[in-house]
Amino acid sequence: MAEPRPSDAALKPIVPNPGSELDPANFVGRRAETGRALEMLKAGQNIVLSDPRRMGKTFWTVALANQMSQGSQFQPVRIDYQGVQTTQEFLLRSVEHLAKTRHLPHRFVRYLRTWFNNVEVTVSQRPVTIKKVAEAIDPLVLLERLLQQLGQSVDKVKKPTLVIIMDEVPDAVLSIAEHGQVADGKNLLKRLRYLRGANPAIRWIVAGSVGFHHVWNRCGAGGDVINDLNPLGFGPLDPTEAATLTRRLALGIARQIEDEAVTAMVKVTGGMPWLIQKLSDALRYGQNNVRLSQEITAQEVGERFSAFIADRDQSHDVTHFVTRITQYYPKDEAKLAYSILDWAAQEDAGWRELADLPAALGQHERFQAVMDNLVNDHYLSPSEDGQRVRWRYDFIRSIYHQRRWLGRDQ
Repeated sequence: MAEPRPSDAALKPIVPNPGSELDPANFVGRRAETGRALEMLKAGQNIVLSDPRRMGKTFWTVALANQMSQGSQFQPVRIDYQGVQTTQEFLLRSVEHLAKTRHLPHRFVRYLRTWFNNVEVTVSQRPVTIKKVAEAIDPLVLLERLLQQLGQSVDKVKKPTLVIIMDEVPDAVLSIAEHGQVADGKNLLKRLRYLRGANPAIRWIVAGSVGFHHVWNRCGAGGDVINDLNPLGFGPLDPTEAATLTRRLALGIARQIEDEAVTAMVKVTGGMPWLIQKLSDALRYGQNNVRLSQEITAQEVGERFSAFIADRDQSHDVTHFVTRITQYYPKDEAKLAYSILDWAAQEDAGWRELADLPAALGQHERFQAVMDNLVNDHYLSPSEDGQRVRWRYDFIRSIYHQRRWLGRDQ
């Protein structure tokens, strides 16, 4: 039996803030994912999160770290590597966040001060820099020394368990490789793999929106660089959680919403948190930026979604579902990937028989490699017998199909 829906009077309003909402007080859902993650960490497992962008992974890591900070079992350190382009930047970003973490062992804090400037937790707002005594040392060597010392220090303390949450790691490694440092990207992956194994007193959560298979292919590494990480399924919100978020956002824009409109919002967005936020934000105003106040209807939700997809300025953040093929696939494989997705996107949600795939596609020498990537990138899901495929998320199929059909993207 489904849980009873709380009345709107019991819900706290959330003002839409698509793409930038990081206040744990406004976090909705993910009970299953949070419960599973805590069980895995308690069992000594390390975790990897990888799913399409805009599923709310970053916000979840913020909320999870906040929840951990309220208890006594885990001490979280959350590090966002977005924008990192060199191994030195990766090192300094790590030090910056560790230095801001209270209650780390004093022995480790003293070690930080040996090698880095501006790591005083209490007052310094200046950027962390490497001291002259360490300038000649390879950043990856310093990173290893740093995390080894951290592991030894927390092992002596035992409780609470330190959890390092590393966000946007594959994005950072790709950026390092793309800036002419392919070997550095590979070495960073290998060094992190070694450090996770060498420091069992620390738990690790590694997240990113780029599949690690693209990262190790680009860097010439292998799948063994993450074979110690256990995947945590992380897709859209479940329907009940998506409905709750929809209702709280409707309260945030001061509009009533009919039950059918809530159902329509959950359906067209597929439960993607960012998209629910984006459409809710659009529902604030009508033509000529007139503030709306009437009850939100299912028809209005459908119309706003269609208008959103057709407006490239408004929907540029979902364009990556189409364009990232070109970004991460070699040119010949990208063409084949688009052809396969075009074929799979023609029908409504459901399975498509691979036997019906045009022969020129199914017999292509790179067919299996491309199909594997499309599955790993969460576009397609194969049947157990491998004879059929379907889109993993139908709302992404809908976005992809409309963009391709309109001829506005690759």
